[in-house]
Amino acid sequence: MELLNPTEVFLLKAALGTSIAYGAQRVLSYATQKPHDPLIPGLNRSSQSRSRMTITPTRSIKKGLVQNSKQCIYFYGSQTGTAEKLASILTKEAKNRFGIEGLIADLDDYDYGDLLSLPEHYVVVFLLATYGEGEPTDNAIAFERYLANLPSTVDATASTLHYASFGLGNSSYQFYNEMIKRVDSTLSSIGASRIGAVGLGDGGKGTLEDDFLAWKDKMLPLLAKHLGLVE
Repeated sequence: MELLNPTEVFLLKAALGTSIAYGAQRVLSYATQKPHDPLIPGLNRSSQSRSRMTITPTRSIKKGLVQNSKQCIYFYGSQTGTAEKLASILTKEAKNRFGIEGLIADLDDYDYGDLLSLPEHYVVVFLLATYGEGEPTDNAIAFERYLANLPSTVDATASTLHYASFGLGNSSYQFYNEMIKRVDSTLSSIGASRIGAVGLGDGGKGTLEDDFLAWKDKMLPLLAKHLGLVE
């Protein structure tokens, strides 16, 4: 075996010493450094549990109110989106002024089997447009059929439902606001209790917005009073 000369031995020892020193420095640095915050924080157990908690979709009006911890459900029947916008305005003001927790809902997204039996501490608000010659909007057709069968299947004064109603119509048509009028007449005939007067918005005269505001300003305090709330 060939022996190293003194110069090669010196260089080998120097390289080995440097390597050992570098390794020791890395170990010391790792042991003493503070841990860095991760870029994406880890979920703790409680947040993981919350992420797994989801509300099961339901077509029951009562279950929808209970699951979402709401006192009112604002049903809109809309062909162009106006009734939905008014429902949004009404919901926000009811919440801001009186603390009324509301749920905006498409009529087509729910069944109506428990509508008439809702307890008094829940209120249903209908904002329904009349389409064409006294017809319901597309998303209110099923509700219209449900109402048409009520008189023959429900005894008078059998309902605990409390409701409010506003219609979007056009007085230039023969059947002005016919949809909301039929809804109110049918519900009243089976003992449901209306809160405030029926609101009639007239798009034909260009007063729809003013009609809605006037109805809202009178109805909301009555709604809050029924729910035991103050402004």
